[in-house]
Amino acid sequence: MKDYEHVVIWLDYFNKNLKRSMGRRLGLEKCVYDPSLKELMDATKSAGFEITESDDKVRFPKRPFVRSGYIVLPKGSHKTIILNKISEKVSSTVSNLIPGEGLTEVDVKLRDDNNGNGNYEFKILGVRDILPSDNSNLFTQFSLHTQEINSDKRIIGNLGLGYRFLNSDQSMMFGANTFYDQDLEENHKRVGLGFEAKAAMLDFNYNLYQKIYYKHQF
Repeated sequence: MKDYEHVVIWLDYFNKNLKRSMGRRLGLEKCVYDPSLKELMDATKSAGFEITESDDKVRFPKRPFVRSGYIVLPKGSHKTIILNKISEKVSSTVSNLIPGEGLTEVDVKLRDDNNGNGNYEFKILGVRDILPSDNSNLFTQFSLHTQEINSDKRIIGNLGLGYRFLNSDQSMMFGANTFYDQDLEENHKRVGLGFEAKAAMLDFNYNLYQKIYYKHQF
C-alpha cells in the first residue's frame, strides 16, 4: 500500500551522470556527479528536513543492476519543492570544500590496525565542468588518495580530462577520457586512455595504461 504520509527521495534524482529516463528528476545545473547517501542526508538536514528512514543497500527501480540509496521524509511540502531545496544543499555541500563549481568529495578515515597502531585512509576527488550542455559534457577530474600496494600505503594523485555524450534518443551514454597518474611515494608515473558506454542494461568500460617512469629498486 502506498504511504501518503511520507516522501521517498532517491540518490538517483540528483545524479548528473543519469538522463531523466534513468531516474534524474532535476536539471543538470541542480545535480552533481554520483552523490553519496551521506551527502544527501547532510544536505537534507541542512535544508531543514527531518529524515525518518534511510537505506544505502537498495536498488533504484530504473537501475536494478546498480546499488543506490534513499531517504524518507515526513510529507509536509510538495515533492518538487523538497527536491529543489535539497539539491541546493547537495551542490553547496560538495562544492564548498574546493574552489570551483562541480563535484567535490573528501573522505578521511582514522582507525587502529591489527597491530594496535594508528592507521589512516583518505580520498579527495574533484570534478569540474568545462563545456557542459544538455546532451554532452567536457570535464576535468582530479584526485588524491591513499592506496595499499604490496602491503605498503602509497599516496596516489591523478589529473584527467573526459568527455561524455548521450545518443540521439538519450538511451545510451558514451564517453572517453585520458588521465595522468603518479605515485607520490615512489615516483611511479603512467598515462591512461579510457572508453565507456552505459545504458539501462549495459555498463562497459575499457582502459589502456602506459608506464612513463618507474623508480628502480637496488
